[in-house]
Amino acid sequence: MYSGHIHTILGGARLPKRVEYERELLTAKSDGNPICMDWLKVKEGDPVKGVILLIPGLGNYGQTNYIQRFVRLSVRRGYHCCVLTPRGMGSAPLTTPNITCVTFTSDIRQALREVFSADAVVSRFGRSLPVIGVGYSCGANTLIMSVAQEFDDFDKNAAVYGGKFPLIGVISMTAPNEMAYSASMLRTRMGNLLYKRPIMTALRKYLRKHKKMFESARDGLTEEEVSKLPLIHRNFDECFKKLKIPRDIDEHVVAAHFKYKDEFVYYADGYAPKYVRRVRIPILNISTQDDPIAGYLVNVDDWTEVCNENDNAVYVEFPTGGHFGFVQNPLKEFSQIFGVLESFPIDAVDSLVSS
Repeated sequence: MYSGHIHTILGGARLPKRVEYERELLTAKSDGNPICMDWLKVKEGDPVKGVILLIPGLGNYGQTNYIQRFVRLSVRRGYHCCVLTPRGMGSAPLTTPNITCVTFTSDIRQALREVFSADAVVSRFGRSLPVIGVGYSCGANTLIMSVAQEFDDFDKNAAVYGGKFPLIGVISMTAPNEMAYSASMLRTRMGNLLYKRPIMTALRKYLRKHKKMFESARDGLTEEEVSKLPLIHRNFDECFKKLKIPRDIDEHVVAAHFKYKDEFVYYADGYAPKYVRRVRIPILNISTQDDPIAGYLVNVDDWTEVCNENDNAVYVEFPTGGHFGFVQNPLKEFSQIFGVLESFPIDAVDSLVSS
């Protein structure tokens, strides 16, 4: 049996195989930034079971290896798959100074209303199809939070969806359910040794890529107005120097940009179980005991309480698997056979659709 670190490292080393998506862009009502949705559809003439809305983890996008594998298996199993990439990640455009974070839900919520409502699905595919949301890691937190908020609005005005909620279920894979604890995992000896550098390299690259867009927040403002902006918008280079560990980005970029008092208030806002309680469709939450990135603070006892409060919630825990790992034996990995990371959530989707 591999350790969580071995699962995570080898899982990240799986070779990517490019997927040719069909890109669709929505214009965000909040600020005009494009909402990037990449589709891979079931071949014409093959049977179609439903549609999957897939939200990648932090810094990931449609060409990240586990997303590629999930999408391919989804289509093979009869599901059109739409990857909604967080703004600015990968090739997803960022045309305004407004970035994304775990608690930024407006893009997903708009997509649910405009693309995945029952009427929109019929208009697109010519018939009714069930839609299931799947999120990996931080993307799972954002998806769960989005669905909970949409249920709040649905209760006030069901007509927003024509009286029918768009999703029939949600699946969360290896989410950092307690974000403060997950942030602390990267400050442990092993976290610092194995994960801090690649994560910081990716995040700093993301920020550098969009430097001009961050600075554009100053355009047209007076000196007094500029002085009230977060440091990332006032003086990008000075802010960039402060970013040594992932929590620094949460403090100096995310919390400041989204007007949280500090990173800990941001972490508390992203606490997944409190939103799971508000979801009124089947929601499957999947974790591993040895996840070295998400951590294992929210355990079986906590989830038992959540599931007792919400009959729609189910928790599945694997003793091992790491983060984006679930590595199989060498022959299966060499043959690129789909493993638990992709097959388990799609098996769950099959169960939802057939029930």
